[in-house]
Amino acid sequence: MKINCDYCGSQFDTDQYDTCPSCGGIYSRDKEVLTEKEKLDKADELFMQQRELENERLRIENEQLRNSGTKTSAKGCVISFMFLIITAVLLIILALIASESESKEKNKEPDTGKATVTTHRIDLTYSISMTPIEIPEIVVPTVPDIKIEVPDITTLNN
Repeated sequence: MKINCDYCGSQFDTDQYDTCPSCGGIYSRDKEVLTEKEKLDKADELFMQQRELENERLRIENEQLRNSGTKTSAKGCVISFMFLIITAVLLIILALIASESESKEKNKEPDTGKATVTTHRIDLTYSISMTPIEIPEIVVPTVPDIKIEVPDITTLNN
């Protein structure tokens, strides 16, 4: 901060000099310095008060979130429980359907190797029979191992 010396009137920067560089006067009792220090002290105090208020506001918000979290967790628990019940009911239904289809397959005629497709259209019935074809086995020849001998380097230099 630049001030004018009370003793000689010269202007100097208080950040660089502890005393007036012209006359050596001490500026610790200078009116400008004292008023500026008071302003800075008030600004620091206001800043700290604002910081404390902000911290208090955040503390209150966090506390409210924690308290509301317990209420919503009960709702979430009920929703989770309902989901489990619905899932269990669906699994039971699927198990019954699977067991019914197994019993129908047991009562079917034995498989003869032919597939029959039947479609109904008005009063006409179409039937297609297919017999499976046999695919010949493919033999893949084996590849022989190739060995490469590397000569000894010491015998080549001699």
